[in-house]
Amino acid sequence: MRTIEKIASAISGAVGLIGGAIMLLMMTQVALDVLMKHFFNWPIPTTLETVASYYMVALVFLPLGVVTRDNEHLEVEMFTQKLAPRALSAVKLLGCVIGLLYVGVMLDSAIEKAIKMTERGEEWETATFHMQVWPARWFLPLGATLMLVWLALQALDNLSFAATGKMAQGWPTIASNHSAMLHLPMLLYFTAFAASATVFPVFVSLSAVWAHR
Repeated sequence: MRTIEKIASAISGAVGLIGGAIMLLMMTQVALDVLMKHFFNWPIPTTLETVASYYMVALVFLPLGVVTRDNEHLEVEMFTQKLAPRALSAVKLLGCVIGLLYVGVMLDSAIEKAIKMTERGEEWETATFHMQVWPARWFLPLGATLMLVWLALQALDNLSFAATGKMAQGWPTIASNHSAMLHLPMLLYFTAFAASATVFPVFVSLSAVWAHR
């Protein structure tokens, strides 16, 4: 089981890093598009289409694996914060089972749609050319598959602890090392978000000033 978790952790981390890199790329392209449009009257072609079809889809779905692995999903603990550890594990087990069912249905539909759009060669018509967008259809199946794996592994851990009071051998042991590499994807996301929250408004403000000269 630890081998499965190590492999899943490595893949989730790599996919999460790709998502963080895409966020930085989106921030850079959008900022440059605003700059080029207002200062040189030469916007970057298909920026809007690329953001809508690739960047935003990647940002939403590629991190699902690493977010689930690191237990970074939002939790409401109003009714569970005072539960005993084993009772809390039982509640978390129920949540994992519900998550497995939901993500499983979503994954089945997403794979079917991705295959259909790939065979069709889905594309969007832009002002200058027809842009292939079918590859983005596979972001959801990839992220959902990784999320499904981690939900299953966490369900086994919670089942073991709820039944015996002992965690299954695997991810909790690995996570306890607090390796910096485990948090690198999330760190990249926060860095990209902070950069976009500070740099992008500057570009917008400068562009507005320039436009009203």
